[in-house]
Amino acid sequence: MMIPDSLHPLGRRSWRTTPPSPLPYDAEVEYLESTGTQWIDTGIGAGSGQFSMSFMSTAVTASWAYALGGTYAGNAQERLLVFWHPTVQKWSLDTGLSAAANRIGDSGVRIDIPKTAYAIPSGFAHTVVAFGNRTNSGSVAVNASVRLYALSFWDANGNLVRDFIPVRVGSGADAVGYLYDRANPTGGPSGNGLYGNAGTGAFAIGPDKSP
Repeated sequence: MMIPDSLHPLGRRSWRTTPPSPLPYDAEVEYLESTGTQWIDTGIGAGSGQFSMSFMSTAVTASWAYALGGTYAGNAQERLLVFWHPTVQKWSLDTGLSAAANRIGDSGVRIDIPKTAYAIPSGFAHTVVAFGNRTNSGSVAVNASVRLYALSFWDANGNLVRDFIPVRVGSGADAVGYLYDRANPTGGPSGNGLYGNAGTGAFAIGPDKSP
């Protein structure tokens, strides 16, 4: 038998209140936008697998610019790199599986890279970064303004190991942008699935995503 609100010992409000969301962020947003100094460590190291990505550059501040990268210094083709090619003036993709990079789009236009195979050799000692490129020396080049809408990685067995979406923590002037990994919500630097800015400054945060 249902207990009437008037007789329930905890009252109407307390027993009908929806519990707070366990998610570690306040809202999913359309994108995070770098200004040329921010980057995020994805935690993805050497090996083969697949990735997909959706991004748009709003400005390129150097001859060579990067939206995603992990580059092994031993061979220019042994890498995963989404980069701006200054000669052809196009965003390009190098997966480490071919000596030639593919031209994938223009600046100022949203580019959706479908699920694509890549390979980074075991000599690569670091991890792939978003919004930039990390070389085998450990240095990170960040010199493009990039809006990142989505980024995912699969391992060599086809398992989804990163499924990043842009989110905000806080609101208004206090909001901070992160990538949240839906594939491993207990991973990341703080064990809550959030991956934050490892560079300087702060990400611009897109509008909240519609439900």
